[in-house]
Amino acid sequence: MEEQKEPTRKGHKVISVCVISRQNVPKYMKIYEENASAYLSGCKDDGLSKYVEGLLFDSLDYMNMLDSVNKHRDVTNDGSGYLGCFYSTDEVDMFAAVSRTDLKVVLMMPTGALYARVKLVLSRIQTSLVEAMMNPFLDLELPVRSRRFESHVDTLVRNLE
Repeated sequence: MEEQKEPTRKGHKVISVCVISRQNVPKYMKIYEENASAYLSGCKDDGLSKYVEGLLFDSLDYMNMLDSVNKHRDVTNDGSGYLGCFYSTDEVDMFAAVSRTDLKVVLMMPTGALYARVKLVLSRIQTSLVEAMMNPFLDLELPVRSRRFESHVDTLVRNLE
């Protein structure tokens, strides 16, 4: 019998990056399949997307509640909208930042990974998102389809790992 190798928990391994609209509709979702299949035991490759989406939608109510409390109390103080680790399971931790226009950027990472630069990465993804959405021909309700944005997200994720 072949022994399964335990994934290493060192460093940063991003499972997914998501941008969620004010109406809780995904505008952008990228799943890093190699990391996801290594850390998410509850799914097979063909169900990976649905599993990640399920985790994301399970967490949205809690994220919205936490964001509402933070806005009311001005908890972040720096105006960044950074919510920190807002949702956690045995397998993943989810981090989020919410813009002033209620766009949510969510970073899904394995539980126990190192998170020193997550706030910076979320902030840079938000900045890149704003740049991508400044196109006057872009319908703000449609999903984000920008090669430049996706390339920038991939670079940030690669540098985080």
